[in-house]
Amino acid sequence: MLYYIVCSLLVVMTVCLLHIKGISRAGTKGMMLAIVLCLLSIIGLAENVAANADPVANDGLVVSNPIAYMIIGEDGWSVERFKLILNQSLYLSLVVILAFAIVALIEAKRSEGK
Repeated sequence: MLYYIVCSLLVVMTVCLLHIKGISRAGTKGMMLAIVLCLLSIIGLAENVAANADPVANDGLVVSNPIAYMIIGEDGWSVERFKLILNQSLYLSLVVILAFAIVALIEAKRSEGK
């Protein structure tokens, strides 16, 4: 959860700074940053699910990387929960990609009107 809060703040601050500096299509560039951060979270969570696919071989459950640890937290570890969080992250990434398309269309319309 902390990861998503930090990433959201980073994206909002990036868009604001780009807009203040007068860079065109700041929203689209900020959304691209959000997509990259979503992809990093998916990679980290997928690696964590793969590392815990066989708990007997690993002698229990572990959170295998810092990105997955920031998302999953310290409580309630189970292979089912790891998979649930990965699926939720995939859905969130699809929402971010859809939001990117909407922001890109809005910014394109605005630039045509100028």
